[in-house]
Amino acid sequence: MTELSSTGGTGTLMPHLLPGGRLDEWCNTFGDNLVQHASTETLRRTEYRANQPRSFRSK
Repeated sequence: MTELSSTGGTGTLMPHLLPGGRLDEWCNTFGDNLVQHASTETLRRTEYRANQPRSFRSK
């Protein structure tokens, strides 16, 4: 018996049930996504700080 989780009607095998090779692939993809999100947040913060003085300048 396999444990599946259903999200939006799609059965998904949980990570702890994946075979070793597939689990490594899943972990690497998850890590790559975290790095991408961190880079995006860093870019947004940098853009916000660069634009902040311009936005709050007295008119």
